[in-house]
Amino acid sequence: MCKDSIIKVLSHKTAKFGKSLPLIFIICLISSCLSEPWGKNRDVLPERTVLLAEIDLAREKGRVMAETTIESYFPDRELMQRQDLARAAAAERGEISVASAAWWGWDETDSTVSLQRAFSSRVDVLVVPAMDGAWKAGPLFLDGPKHLILDPGSEIAAVDGGFRHQRGSLLTLYRQSGIRISGYGASLRMNREAYSRKPYEWSQWRHALTLLESQDIRVEGLSIEDSGGDGIYMGQKKGGFIPRNIHLKDLYLLNNYRQGVSVISADGFLMESCYISGSRGTPPMAAIDFEPNKGLFGLINCTVSHSLFEKNGGAALTVHLPNVTDFHPTVSITIRDTVILGYPLSVWIHGMESGAAGTLSFINCQVSGFGIIGHSKNFTVIP
Repeated sequence: MCKDSIIKVLSHKTAKFGKSLPLIFIICLISSCLSEPWGKNRDVLPERTVLLAEIDLAREKGRVMAETTIESYFPDRELMQRQDLARAAAAERGEISVASAAWWGWDETDSTVSLQRAFSSRVDVLVVPAMDGAWKAGPLFLDGPKHLILDPGSEIAAVDGGFRHQRGSLLTLYRQSGIRISGYGASLRMNREAYSRKPYEWSQWRHALTLLESQDIRVEGLSIEDSGGDGIYMGQKKGGFIPRNIHLKDLYLLNNYRQGVSVISADGFLMESCYISGSRGTPPMAAIDFEPNKGLFGLINCTVSHSLFEKNGGAALTVHLPNVTDFHPTVSITIRDTVILGYPLSVWIHGMESGAAGTLSFINCQVSGFGIIGHSKNFTVIP
């Protein structure tokens, strides 16, 4: 009954609610409604503490497996951690299939050049070993190895004083296919607090990981923290290739400036067993934001599963569709077995008045907090 009343209260066109009623009034009308299961289809619903423990267990199992895999590639750990320019050159020529980033050299202050050469090498597997400190770097592009493994305990961090430009990602995949990034027990970290002060200009686009116009990509196990934009940004340029079959698994996304994950365009997206918290700094400040830019493909076959969103500055889940028209493919988003805890805003689903058609389905989720759900005859929200 409560969820029905939410949709009924907001049945007037969402685009006009700011003119007809103050936003705070709309929130107050529904403030007591969102503290219940959505899409319940079995007796046991996900619960925060249990779900977080399951995510942590999956990450720990992944860390153990990563250690075993790396040891199989490098039984001699000293070989993996020391500089070896001859082996690095062989990797660049494609003469060996597995390499260590340390072969190109590690610098405690700035390893950008060596890491980029490693990330462009012609190997199947590249391991970034844990060193005596972080791998500090400026913007990096992964365009060589098919499997990047970050050693448990390793960290790729934004170089101090870097990322002065308003747009720049710590790691970018552009028009790549069949790439796997494994980082159980490892992290990508930026310097969001530094970016808020001079000499930096304000920006919401200093992302930690950008997946642009790529397909068949899997990112797993990482902790992605303190970006100056999104933890992960996924999309396309106008007229560019459509991102397809993107899989995010067992990730922690913490304290990112704009949001944990932005999904701008996708044909096949799965996020599972992820924890997103602390998105705060500039709107939307969501855990995950589905928001196509103008002129892009849209959103189909998108699923969030077995994940936990809490303590984010904006709505934990945002679906923003003003740039989706009746010329776009039908939107399809499913949220299942997920806990969405508002802080205080849990969901914000709006902008369908331009003609967006499709469905946002909740299956066996626990939702708590305020919520704003717009209305459209062509777009259905199934709570």
